[in-house]
Amino acid sequence: MHSSATAFAHAASAAKMAPMSEFDDATYVADDGAASIHDGWDIGGNANGGYLMALAAAGLRRVAGRPDPVSITAHYLSPGRPGPAAVTGDVVKAGRRVTTLHVTAFQEDEQQPIATAIVVLKVG
Repeated sequence: MHSSATAFAHAASAAKMAPMSEFDDATYVADDGAASIHDGWDIGGNANGGYLMALAAAGLRRVAGRPDPVSITAHYLSPGRPGPAAVTGDVVKAGRRVTTLHVTAFQEDEQQPIATAIVVLKVG
């Protein structure tokens, strides 16, 4: 008979190995901020704004180590096209209850972002 701790460890291990959904794959951001804007998440060849926001949110989770956004305010500065991209972020303020971050997504030139956002994440 397995203890509840052993059962939990097996469930956690299985969850880590679960296949990613198409959306998870399309919004994946590596630890170094490297990402890709995937074809098919666009309107008339330009990446959908909600998709770009999800990509930025995935990047901020990496920066802050927190999964739950409370608020996201995004500004779309230029069209995102399918291809390589990057997401960078900085903690603006780390408080006891929330963390505020500034996130930027860009493609070819870091000085010409495609989107920027201020994100508030719940702590704990």
